[in-house]
Amino acid sequence: MVGLPGRTNTSELSIAALEVQLLSPCLHMLPDAHTGFKDRESRYRKRYLDLIMNNRTRETFIARSKVVNFVRRYLNNLNFVEV
Repeated sequence: MVGLPGRTNTSELSIAALEVQLLSPCLHMLPDAHTGFKDRESRYRKRYLDLIMNNRTRETFIARSKVVNFVRRYLNNLNFVEV
């Protein structure tokens, strides 16, 4: 790594990287974009890969997260306690 020494906002010593060299390659390549990631069993076991490869799945997760956050915030404002 090549960089300049400096301090962070919390005064920790750090290096501002100017150049970084990858030392370990990715051994597991993503599935081909043309064929996709369609095996249902693999999609459930490797959810992270499903979220990378399928836009519809990612959009569903984002929408679900927004709904859950809204409901949680709404109930918190009414002094409900999550158990």
